[in-house]
Amino acid sequence: MVMSSSGKLDDSENARGLDDVRLRLQDIARSEITRHRGSLGSLSAEQRSMVEALLIATADKISHQIINRIQIYPEEVQIEYVSVWSSA
Repeated sequence: MVMSSSGKLDDSENARGLDDVRLRLQDIARSEITRHRGSLGSLSAEQRSMVEALLIATADKISHQIINRIQIYPEEVQIEYVSVWSSA
């Protein structure tokens, strides 16, 4: 995280941190697709693509809720939450 000279989190860095949360949840969704691919049975390429799109959309929906909640907290708490979610 980049702090400005005033000791506050740079807004662009904060936005990147929050975007990292969204991307981390997408990565988790993709890894779960890979992990469970065998148990899904025989899927066509289109079906696999749709399953992935569904899971990514779900991850985005969840991350949107998380990010909205994070943004209501003071800056110091936001930094902590972003740190925890980005490394989860």
